[in-house]
Amino acid sequence: MADARGFRLVYSLSYGPAGAVATRRKMDSNRDGLITAAESRAEATRLGRQIAGDMVVEVDGDPVPIEWASPFVGPRAGGVDPSPLTIELGATVPLDPGEHTVSVVDVVGLDEIERSDYGFDATSPAVLVASGSGTSPSGIERLVSFLERAGAEERRVTARFRLPGSASSGWIIWAGAAALVSAFAVVLVVNRARARRRATAPRTGT
Repeated sequence: MADARGFRLVYSLSYGPAGAVATRRKMDSNRDGLITAAESRAEATRLGRQIAGDMVVEVDGDPVPIEWASPFVGPRAGGVDPSPLTIELGATVPLDPGEHTVSVVDVVGLDEIERSDYGFDATSPAVLVASGSGTSPSGIERLVSFLERAGAEERRVTARFRLPGSASSGWIIWAGAAALVSAFAVVLVVNRARARRRATAPRTGT
């Protein structure tokens, strides 16, 4: 998202059954089969540090550090089970008024991630000038999808937006998610990649 002060990057991961179980096992630090809010927050914070370290975000050609706010985990507590799990991270980067170009390089280092979708939108008075894959999109592409993420080359999405000269409430939306979350999402599909690897393994053993 972006307003007159800057833009907000929202990065969500929504796990299918296999991915939810694997992630909850990491959350369950004392191995008692139950996850507390503190345990889920600690694992989400660790994951956020990993993503921030792997992700490349550039504003007008210059890299900027990403510092996430406190993560959202839903549900925050429960058992180690395959029910839906969502982790959402958000960060805000201050910007001056005017036109800016923001690029994000797709994060391919997360285990078992198969697909990512990047979406863009804006509400007045912020203006989305152009968006899409690559470094210089000429039109407005609302959704960019990357399939078969494992081992892929660098893939970049870019948005150009214009911020008003005075503080106001217009937003440009960047959002990320694992599995199907919304029309404006970075979709990181965990479950299908893990299932595919099992299917192609030797028989000796979304």
